[in-house]
Amino acid sequence: MFKSKTIKILGSLALSASILSGVPNSVSAVENDVPIYAPVYDGTVYQSTLTNTLVKLPKWTHIATNTSSLVDTVNYEVSRRVFATGTLTGETEFKILQNGLKVTAEVSYGTDTTTSTKFAFNIPPKSTRKLVYGSIGVDTTGKLVTYSNGLVSRSKAVSADYSRYSYSENLAY
Repeated sequence: MFKSKTIKILGSLALSASILSGVPNSVSAVENDVPIYAPVYDGTVYQSTLTNTLVKLPKWTHIATNTSSLVDTVNYEVSRRVFATGTLTGETEFKILQNGLKVTAEVSYGTDTTTSTKFAFNIPPKSTRKLVYGSIGVDTTGKLVTYSNGLVSRSKAVSADYSRYSYSENLAY
């Protein structure tokens, strides 16, 4: 019993002390007259203004004919362009542009080269097919807008073209 009375007395003293000191005893939702301010944005964002399209960029094409009554698999050494070019000043601005579009590139900014690989196509029996291999690219025009204390401090018109991944087509001819 002695222990129980001590805990009750200490609990009462703690409650009284918290009320007198202004420290809440428990967390609860209370109305507050103090206005809440959102942080002011500082930084640079990309805003697309004219175009933001995915485009097919064929690099390799071939017409293949299968005269047999079985599917024919043909293997070719194919190539495509991989690139990231435009009017940006470097990789930092390119990363801002990609973040704004939520579409990433497969190479770093300033790259423009050709890559080759072996690729297999299935040609249906007794048919002629147009085989295509290339890159899917992004073509965008917009502006990089820099904010300082929530206000626009700079706006720069930019454009960029970049490859995202490879694609292939096996079309009736």
